[in-house]
Amino acid sequence: MTPKSLLVSLRRVVMILALVGVGYLLVRFDGMQLPVDSPSPLLRFSPGDSLLVDLYPGELRVDDPVIYAGPDGRVHLGLIRESRQMAGGPQFWLGHDAQDKSAPDSQTLGWVDGEWIVGRVIMVWPW
Repeated sequence: MTPKSLLVSLRRVVMILALVGVGYLLVRFDGMQLPVDSPSPLLRFSPGDSLLVDLYPGELRVDDPVIYAGPDGRVHLGLIRESRQMAGGPQFWLGHDAQDKSAPDSQTLGWVDGEWIVGRVIMVWPW
């Protein structure tokens, strides 16, 4: 193999690895934006903030902000207050820390199954 052909092969391998990496990031993470016209149920987030959501979180812990599917079919922002392991899988008690909470929480929903959790918020951009 000549150095030129080795360089071409190496360039192709790097390009394939980069494309696989970008594909992984696009499947694993998603961006969401909080509505500008309604208050955030969590004090650490402001209306209009852009969120980076991990769609396949490994383990959800207490105080993790999560996006979950509500009974109305919409996605909501909540905070994990408690968790428990049941035979059917993990369940979570979701809450809010803002006074003007606009989303349902476990006060009305009760324990929420892990299947309702869409993802965990891992990063926020204030613009």
